[in-house]
Amino acid sequence: MFQVFISEEAGSFVRSLPEAQRTKMKDIFRALQFYPKTNHLRMKKLTGQDVFRIRVGNFRILCEIDGRLRRIDINDIDDRKDAYR
Repeated sequence: MFQVFISEEAGSFVRSLPEAQRTKMKDIFRALQFYPKTNHLRMKKLTGQDVFRIRVGNFRILCEIDGRLRRIDINDIDDRKDAYR
């Protein structure tokens, strides 16, 4: 089982979402604990970076995975038009 750590910036973004979207994000965070059995999350490694993205509607979750420490760091959550800047 992996530990999921959420940055302060990502946490405040999730808290600002409407209840339905906030619940969906929390469900994704819980599912990440069972990495690599997360095929249903449509996780993809970004080219040239050690960062993964998860698509959630119009939002993108950007995270780093450390398999040795069994740790997932969620660094940013943003609208898809702004996420990769």
